[in-house]
Amino acid sequence: MQIHECDQLSDSWWTLRRGVPTASEFSSILTPKTMKLSAGAMTYTCKLIGDTFDPRYPRKDGPATAAMRDGTEMEPFSRRWYEFERNVTVRQVGFVTTDDGRFGCSPDGLVGSEGGIQLKNPQPHVQVRYLLEGGLPDEHKCQVHGELAVSGREWWDFVSHCEGLPPLIVRGAARRLHRQAARGDGGVLGAVPAREGGHRRDARPESGGGRVNVLALADLALSEIAKRRKGHVYASRPGIAGGCLVPNYGAVMFRRVGGRVVLEIWRSRPKGAMKKEEAEPLPPDLERRAAEMLDTL
Repeated sequence: MQIHECDQLSDSWWTLRRGVPTASEFSSILTPKTMKLSAGAMTYTCKLIGDTFDPRYPRKDGPATAAMRDGTEMEPFSRRWYEFERNVTVRQVGFVTTDDGRFGCSPDGLVGSEGGIQLKNPQPHVQVRYLLEGGLPDEHKCQVHGELAVSGREWWDFVSHCEGLPPLIVRGAARRLHRQAARGDGGVLGAVPAREGGHRRDARPESGGGRVNVLALADLALSEIAKRRKGHVYASRPGIAGGCLVPNYGAVMFRRVGGRVVLEIWRSRPKGAMKKEEAEPLPPDLERRAAEMLDTL
């Protein structure tokens, strides 16, 4: 795997993609259920060849729809939520190619040395369908498994996040895909059962000792407060203490103590109870943001 550091949608990013089959378009090559050539395979092949000779490349698509704009705006929030939920740090990169440069993908993030993520922020009715089906949606199988194949990583999380609804996380694992390929029943584009990763309706970190990614949680909470959503943001003592509810988790409180601002974490418990678990000092940049937030509550 080769990692190319650049901003996605930048001129460098477009240049790296030129004439290269990418995971987001793998559904134009193969269908996930039958593993046969897609009806659009020839069209996509011709487009890739045409791109290499097109003096006006890239010919960018028309104006984004409202749903596309919503997804773009929510992506940073969803990434922070995932960091908090899984207690990891997500590395943002521009473009990834196989060692020979023949295939590529634009990950929404790499996790450690073994994983990666694909983030989606669908409309509510689409998220409801994803939750009811409970596995990796058919329309995203080729992309997720393509990113696994291109990167050579051990696992890839499909993360679907929609405000007001439970999140969905489904993990595709390379070892399962390799077993499927050996049996000839799906290969790298086959289905991944929900039990391989499943969707989670809670937000409990998986790290040892039960500690959360404090920095990701603080950043997530400050972003929520900035939205000033009714019923989510509260001030127990204006200028001194205030916080917000964190969906599927509990609540976060920022409090001034002895000239500093600390972060208090409250987890939801059965029957609506809340339990205070941690009080953490904040690094200077987050403490400054939290102090400015308290002054405005």
